[in-house]
Amino acid sequence: MDSNCAVAVEDYDFAPLHAAQWFYELIIVLYAFIVFYSIVFMLTQLIQLFFRYTAKEKCDAQVPKVLCVLRYVPSSMTSSFLIMHIGITAQHALSTFGYGFRSQKIAARSTYCFSLVYSVALGTWAFWNEPLQGRTAYCAGITASSSGILIPNLYVFLALDILNALASLLLWKYNHFRLYNENTFELEISFHRRQNLYAMQQFSPIATFQAVLYIIFILSIYFSQLYKSSMSNNWFLLATLAANVFPFYCFFCPLIFIVLIRNGRFKRVSHVNNLINSAHQSDQVYFAALSVQWK
Repeated sequence: MDSNCAVAVEDYDFAPLHAAQWFYELIIVLYAFIVFYSIVFMLTQLIQLFFRYTAKEKCDAQVPKVLCVLRYVPSSMTSSFLIMHIGITAQHALSTFGYGFRSQKIAARSTYCFSLVYSVALGTWAFWNEPLQGRTAYCAGITASSSGILIPNLYVFLALDILNALASLLLWKYNHFRLYNENTFELEISFHRRQNLYAMQQFSPIATFQAVLYIIFILSIYFSQLYKSSMSNNWFLLATLAANVFPFYCFFCPLIFIVLIRNGRFKRVSHVNNLINSAHQSDQVYFAALSVQWK
């Protein structure tokens, strides 16, 4: 067995490395959902603008309802983002308590399969009876027939979002406590704890930003529904449009993650350089003392 193959075998059996790989796999799938959401949402807005700017009469600016199916897709996907965040927290938990890479692989694959199935099932259930004949002035994400399903679903996921944030905080505190208060001479365990903390710290700004936007989204929907009877159709439509904050999530989360990766890479390089310099200085001190002894 050559040296390259030996290194490959060692890396394949190294559990902390697999934990990091499954974590980043979930991140990749989360951003795949973000890209798909952004494309469909952009197409919906382009269709709205096309009919508005090509209309010869004001009434011609209405959109065929069948094209509003594209708008229903993003509305069905809002829960999938939180499911992916819960999956990442579950990945941190499995890694924290020492589950093998097979369990982490199953958890990662199950998370994005469930998020996809749930989005399809929710969209089908919520919009199955939505009439697609005729035309409408604007393709709303939550319609009169789907609000009875989508709004309770938002409240349930708000509770899950709060529990997920608490679980993430407890996992971070647990790893921090074990790393700095547990006396162990096994470098793999210490490295594993440190990698868990690094992964949690790297993802926590995105999770926090998502939780804040989700709370704003639900509160906006709640108050718009609460005061719906006292608002005109135009103002209610504007309130519904303003409540949709997920495009901001799709725009800012990749940027935040890129910045965090770059900063984390610079910190790792600085840390390695400090270790090298410390080792080099130790060698200098050792050989200087040795030379004094031989004089």
